[in-house]
Amino acid sequence: ARAGTQTRILEEKGYQVISADVTPLFERCLTVDANDTMPFADGTFDVLWCSEVIEHLESPESVLGELRRVTRPGGRIVLTTPNSGMWLFRLLDAIGIPPAKLQHEGHLHFFSAQGIQSLAPDARVMGYFPYAGFKATLSSMGLIGWLSPTFVLCIDVPVGEMG
Repeated sequence: ARAGTQTRILEEKGYQVISADVTPLFERCLTVDANDTMPFADGTFDVLWCSEVIEHLESPESVLGELRRVTRPGGRIVLTTPNSGMWLFRLLDAIGIPPAKLQHEGHLHFFSAQGIQSLAPDARVMGYFPYAGFKATLSSMGLIGWLSPTFVLCIDVPVGEMG
């Protein structure tokens, strides 16, 4: 949730939003450590958006299970995470500068296309270019893995599934 910018944008569009962060930076944000069991009932959320978080977590697989639990059947989970396998990271890694030296020091995981597909095989994966005034979305996994600096995962929780 960071400073609540996206929270305010969504609320202005009429959505009811519950914001959570491990270190809340605005008054209406709940303190939640995604490494722990979440303080929400099963099926609480229609849509759960988790942006640039899973790479910081001890066990992304466990957290995905918890996200599924708190998302209602028929709901959607949207996650974003850096693509550590994009061409620039591959090039720099080849000359001895791994993604761990370039990305946020709190990153515990560095996902490539193969790693992200392994983490969430049922996710629809897209690539996103949010930089330098150029915004575009990719849907071909080959192009995403090679070109996109960011993975966007959409997981539709099947009706009848809980946790």
